[in-house]
Amino acid sequence: MGDKIISQINYLSDDWQLVHKIIPYGSGLEAYRSLKRIIDDFEVPYIIDADQSKQGQLLYGKTIVGVDKIKDLDSDSKIVVTIAKRRYAEIKAQLEAIGLKEYKEFCHISQFAVEWYYKYNNECNIFSMDVAITTKCTLKCRNCNMFIPYYKEPISYSFDSIKKNFDLLFERIDFVFEIGLLGGEPLLNREINDVIEYLFEEYANKFGSICITTNGTLIPPESTLKIFEKYNVIVIISEYKYANIQRGKIEELTDILNKREIIFVVRKDLVWSEFGFPSVPMNILDHKVKDHMMKCDPGWRGLNDGKFFFCNVAWSADKAGLFSLDEKDYINLSDLKPNDKSDKIKLLEYSLGIIPSKYLSFCKVCGGCGEDNTSIVKAGKQL
Repeated sequence: MGDKIISQINYLSDDWQLVHKIIPYGSGLEAYRSLKRIIDDFEVPYIIDADQSKQGQLLYGKTIVGVDKIKDLDSDSKIVVTIAKRRYAEIKAQLEAIGLKEYKEFCHISQFAVEWYYKYNNECNIFSMDVAITTKCTLKCRNCNMFIPYYKEPISYSFDSIKKNFDLLFERIDFVFEIGLLGGEPLLNREINDVIEYLFEEYANKFGSICITTNGTLIPPESTLKIFEKYNVIVIISEYKYANIQRGKIEELTDILNKREIIFVVRKDLVWSEFGFPSVPMNILDHKVKDHMMKCDPGWRGLNDGKFFFCNVAWSADKAGLFSLDEKDYINLSDLKPNDKSDKIKLLEYSLGIIPSKYLSFCKVCGGCGEDNTSIVKAGKQL
């Protein structure tokens, strides 16, 4: 492509340039959300998953096989790990134990989506992008990771404001592998149909999938179900053992989704980390904050208020009036020139955690959800 890639996003070994076959490792939610583009661009002979109950099934037409197939890896194949970022360290250790090297024979999908496509396909891609379309919710979870119960005046964002966010983003990037619409409870936004329809009508070639994350307390109206059907929207249902309001609703919702053949995933046995913030803010030492931030990194980014956020949790803490973000904690998309190569690099670097201030100011006070936070709370327990 002519320009030399800057060193901060130059992890993959040079032989990735000639990769012909991609072997995904993982067939769960992350694979559902991100694999469409990979399958379009590469030969994908099969998908690896250690879960024996999934082996033999198909995902996007590809057979799921066991981990023993790793031994068949040839010189023009690379493994791309398609699991949640929080579990990547576990799979990385397993692959390294059998002699494979990170960035040589394998990497996480979030790194591949950004680095490979920039270096070898001249694209500015973001792996995962979450957009909060409302801060209203049907639940009041004690440890909500978006601090929704603390909002004094929760709102649902208008279609026009959400549209503006996406217009700003897609003028400056080429592709997003997965887009998440969330809240609060996103089904409370009455313009959700318009948002989904606009994305598919205007930017269908700019993203891989759209997911709605719901707490399962609401049944979508008929018009929304038709939109989900029409555009193959993925519905992610968070099941909370301690939220009594959910009882019976999730079964009703999944029955409806099943009958209409709408793709959905019920996330059971969710594990929530105790952030400490805002009741007992952390005080992470300066020399440890960067490592703390990267251990927490869940892989998705935030798009709100015309700004690009490394962490949606930090955005929501600020929006709820609990914390004041520094201007270096986000990128104002209107400050970036469309199609400017240096601005694209700035966006790509930031998406990988390479930010001017080295770390987010909010990370000093938040315990995060990385491996360095072993304090667990009851998911969905109500105030």
